[in-house]
Amino acid sequence: MSETVFLPLSLWQIYFMLRAMQAAPKARVGWCAAAGAFCYLLYLNKEVALYYLIAWVLVRAWVWWHDKASWRAELACNAALLGSFLVCFLLAKATLFRGLGNSYNQTGWLTAEQWRFLPFALVCDALFAVLAFWVFPVLLPLCGLHRPRRGSDARRTQLPLFLLLSLGIGVAVIAWSITVREDLGSPSPRQHTRYLEPLLIPLLAVTLDTLDEKLTKTRRRILAVLTIAWGVLFVAVCRAIGAGAGDNTLLQWFDFVADRTDRLPVLGQGAWLAVWRAVIAVGVAVLGVLLVRRRGRRVLAGAALVLCVLCYAGEWRINRWTYEVPAGTAQQASALNDALAELDGRVLFIPYGVRQRDSQLIETYVARDVYIVEYETLLQSGALADGVLDLTAEAVGPEYPGRAYTDLDTADWVLAADGVPVDTSALEKADAACPAGYVLYRNLDAQRVRFAVS
Repeated sequence: MSETVFLPLSLWQIYFMLRAMQAAPKARVGWCAAAGAFCYLLYLNKEVALYYLIAWVLVRAWVWWHDKASWRAELACNAALLGSFLVCFLLAKATLFRGLGNSYNQTGWLTAEQWRFLPFALVCDALFAVLAFWVFPVLLPLCGLHRPRRGSDARRTQLPLFLLLSLGIGVAVIAWSITVREDLGSPSPRQHTRYLEPLLIPLLAVTLDTLDEKLTKTRRRILAVLTIAWGVLFVAVCRAIGAGAGDNTLLQWFDFVADRTDRLPVLGQGAWLAVWRAVIAVGVAVLGVLLVRRRGRRVLAGAALVLCVLCYAGEWRINRWTYEVPAGTAQQASALNDALAELDGRVLFIPYGVRQRDSQLIETYVARDVYIVEYETLLQSGALADGVLDLTAEAVGPEYPGRAYTDLDTADWVLAADGVPVDTSALEKADAACPAGYVLYRNLDAQRVRFAVS
């Protein structure tokens, strides 16, 4: 997963943005140009990084609104930021990535059903994102926003808004490009806070700045209203984070309890989940009182560190279970790689299960080019309606990125995972050593692959 790179790169991106905010107008242009070029590197890592650019433009518009005379400086810094990003983008498209498309295929227009589901997806994703950030690192900076007067400290006026806008745009992108497409109609849509987690560290720093100032009565009331609104909506709208806890490191503690509510007696799982959410809402309210009254800060800071350690320990355990390959299996996969390197012709790999362990194993240890088409993808495409995959008539491809191969017209070898019902009447088992759960066949009819399906 690319999150291990996205986190440090995001922190550097925010550093560039902060230096640009704090710089004088002329120096800001240089910092913006550097920030735009660096953001392209971040964009290559994760396309969702565009929320930094959008948030920056919105913050500069807010600054200009409060200081109309600064329009030339604001225009220049925005041009430098977006211009350097665009130059890098076009230069890479014309050289390194010439002829390549976009690997992400979930940004198209929505259907009527998806539009109807979108408001719920936005609210649910936003509520869980706030919870993942421990609520107050979002609500406190929101209540402590200051107008960007000339000469004011950008760290206390512009940075909080920039981070909050980045978070909000990120939530909207997740709801639009993932939730309404992959979890349409689900009362517990899967959460994807891994795209947002780099913002927690700077938001914690901004929260400490906010707590250094004494909140006015008006701001306390706003904080109380926001906390109550979040708690009520969280209990009433949300349910659970769905499958895929590995996408939500900072929600491991929530999912640990939610996953075990089906074992509790008397009430059903839905009722116990509601109780768990209500307990969280009450706990958040108590935490808010302690923070506003400046009590137990060291204890709360220590508890936050312990919670982080526990969450990342849980994430490590999930990733190890998901991706660990035993040493014996790795040796067998390496032996298969050596055998495949000596074969002539095209190799078609048919995994059983979309993006499962078998495809991960082969993609990791097999160096030669292999055509991957999942058995489920073949079934869903209708290519196996007659039980025969005719490569001269059918253009097939993997589930992701969803594009068919244009040069797969023969399959001289077929590597099939257990569970794939290949018809072996036209296949000859090869002598190559394979990891347990895989069989390599020579395909005697290279233009067709037959399956034992009804």
